[in-house]
Amino acid sequence: MIVCAWSLFEFLQFMRMSATSDTQKKTNNGGGKTLTVRVDENLCIGAASCMVVAGDFFLLNDDGKAEVVENGKMKGYEYTLSNLTDAQIENILQGAKSCPTKAIFIHDEKGNQLYP
Repeated sequence: MIVCAWSLFEFLQFMRMSATSDTQKKTNNGGGKTLTVRVDENLCIGAASCMVVAGDFFLLNDDGKAEVVENGKMKGYEYTLSNLTDAQIENILQGAKSCPTKAIFIHDEKGNQLYP
């Protein structure tokens, strides 16, 4: 019998940190658009689908709940991301849409709810 010493969370964190994606590279260039991203910690079950789809913008914290990420640093359950490209916005939306409990709320710079 093979015993895996890594939890799924540790494995996903390792994969996230060991890869530099095109989306993260685009973060450094900026695109001028702004989104406010909020994770409802009471709805989040730690499925990590947001992290798999949009790992540049979501990571699981020590409690196994998703938090918003900017430039590789966790920013909490609610954060406003600036200088986003269209590709980054689409990536964030896809990450939110992958959440099985719809725990991720996305608002544009005018406060309009984009998802869910």
